[in-house]
Amino acid sequence: LSGGPVYVSDKPGGHDPAVFAALAGPDGEVRRFNAGPARPAADGWLADFTADAAPLKLVNLQRDADGRTLAAGLGLFHVGWAGDAAGLENTDTPVPNEAPAARGAWSVAEALAAFGEDGVFPDDDDADPGWAVWRFFDRRAEPVDRDASHPVTLVAGAVDLFTLAPVRRGVAAFGLIDRYAGGAALERLDDEGIVCYGPGTFGAWLALPPSGGGVTEVSANGVAVKAAYDAAASLLRVSLPAGRHVLRIGGS
Repeated sequence: LSGGPVYVSDKPGGHDPAVFAALAGPDGEVRRFNAGPARPAADGWLADFTADAAPLKLVNLQRDADGRTLAAGLGLFHVGWAGDAAGLENTDTPVPNEAPAARGAWSVAEALAAFGEDGVFPDDDDADPGWAVWRFFDRRAEPVDRDASHPVTLVAGAVDLFTLAPVRRGVAAFGLIDRYAGGAALERLDDEGIVCYGPGTFGAWLALPPSGGGVTEVSANGVAVKAAYDAAASLLRVSLPAGRHVLRIGGS
């Protein structure tokens, strides 16, 4: 999400393989959002998140070659520690496990405002698209109003992560849903289809889900591929091998 280098500081033998799998591909490649370093959400520019009982919110974007936003990554982090905000004496030693819960809210409009965007694309066929969110840790997708506020409560040391995507041609493409920065795998979405890089599981929210929760028609590079629609998660899943793939979903 940050756009910066990735390093591991675990003690030897203390690694969590699931974290590595969500950070990088099997070959060690780490995909990064292409809008540059992550930025704090506009409502937190003057906040002290180590003392305030509110989550740190960071945003990054993935854009196509024409500068259109394909997806946004939004991370909320509890970085506070037990101090004045908890009614305790402040010390130089953080006590994260004793910090109060961080309470806040997020919205699509607020996230995009970090990059000076409003979620409206005047030169696009879908000038005012709807939006959908992939909740990484909840493993589900849902449509969201651009201006709606969504409350979040994080216990000490917790994090929440979302991928926000505009609904174009009835599809909100999240990129690789098994990666923290899965939206960074997207290259473009146009009349030719959705371009996404593998390996990993591509996920998308559909405005018109398959009838009966079945499988919708999906092709990759012109060849029909196996896809499954998870009605409980409101998500279409397609397993992609390594490489660049042009996906067409139904009539998208």
